[in-house]
Amino acid sequence: MRRPPRAYAKFPPTATAIATVCVGFQLCGVANAQNSPPGMGSSYVPNFGSSFASRLANSIPISGFNGIIPPATDSDIGLDETLTDGFKGVLIKGAGVTTTYDSNFFLAENNPDSELITSVSGMLTYLSDPEGGAPFSIIASYNPAIQTYLENSENNGIDQSGNIKMSWNGSRTSLAAFVNVTQSSGTDPIIGEFVSETLYSAGIEGRYQIAPRTSISASFAAATSDYGSGSAVGSNIYTTSLSGSWAATEYFRFGPEIQYNVATSDNSGTREAWQFLLQGQYQVGTRIQVSGSIGLDYATNSDDDGSASAGLTGSFNANYSVSERLSWSGSVVYVTVPSPDEVDYVVNNLTISTALSRKLLRAVVDVGLALNIASYEGVGPVTTSLEDENNLNAFVTYSRTLFLERVNFVSSLFYSVNNGQSDWTQFQLSVGLNAQF
Repeated sequence: MRRPPRAYAKFPPTATAIATVCVGFQLCGVANAQNSPPGMGSSYVPNFGSSFASRLANSIPISGFNGIIPPATDSDIGLDETLTDGFKGVLIKGAGVTTTYDSNFFLAENNPDSELITSVSGMLTYLSDPEGGAPFSIIASYNPAIQTYLENSENNGIDQSGNIKMSWNGSRTSLAAFVNVTQSSGTDPIIGEFVSETLYSAGIEGRYQIAPRTSISASFAAATSDYGSGSAVGSNIYTTSLSGSWAATEYFRFGPEIQYNVATSDNSGTREAWQFLLQGQYQVGTRIQVSGSIGLDYATNSDDDGSASAGLTGSFNANYSVSERLSWSGSVVYVTVPSPDEVDYVVNNLTISTALSRKLLRAVVDVGLALNIASYEGVGPVTTSLEDENNLNAFVTYSRTLFLERVNFVSSLFYSVNNGQSDWTQFQLSVGLNAQF
């Protein structure tokens, strides 16, 4: 049965999430780490309220129109890089410190206890082709963060992440591959207890241009979660995809996609799923970018005597630059992953997020909302049904450049409400500095 939350910070502890040069998935998300390495000086949406389900799903980039091709360039990073003498490419270094006040460190329904969290972080990123245009490019980064807790020093430790992405572009063929390793710890809002998580992910994608308007792509990716000696159980997810694309106009393209997903876990056995999707993308330069997919998911579960189930699945992602100073982003992601803490259950996880970003003269203000709904589905001889976990997050961040734009001051307000097997509210205030050198 469900265990009550222990006296630990909500995952991820947002002391590391704010103004610490984008450490691991606590700020950027694992998928972002593969597509655009962490940097400073640009607007971002913090990954507040991240659960194990979203972290595991995001560790594999969406295939097709939202895969790991094309590669990121310096325009995606928002940095003012300087080439290092005698060194091919760009080496970006940074460090940061953040302090966070947490009103409900224990995630308690009644009589919450507060905590003061401090994070000292570093960032090292290498780009072989910062200006873009080279047929082959490499992006690699390493991000450590030292976490300290004033009242719960037994939780002090080091979180870290490292990733590398390689891309090759020919006249008609493009190839890309990535490897990512992330280690972090905290109390997960779905698992409901403190976990030390290691997440491994890797993938490869290829794309071939058949005709001026037609292309095909194929990809394979794998992700593994490991919780060490804790009570949570890790899982393995493998995804194979084949898709086609036809450019109907200069701005719009669409095509079919077939995915085969395998998820294995000691808790829930093996889940095999076929997904038959129709995907589409509308893009006008860098001002408007909208992509999504919808289709049928047909799955079988070994712990449920191989019985089959079918349902709708899909995703949505949009970015809209209203003006040079105002932009909006939104996404909808639905995934099914094995439950790490409940035997014979999988978690159907729906995440809906939206955010506005406003650029000021030397500052950026971000506001946003995120709703996460985790629904438990029995896939074996279960006798009870588990209540859904509904988590609503709201945040405001303010960042400002200082000292020749080499130093950033960042502050944030974060509020979270959780209803389900445990009900609680949480408020966090963070301030910090980070620097590029």
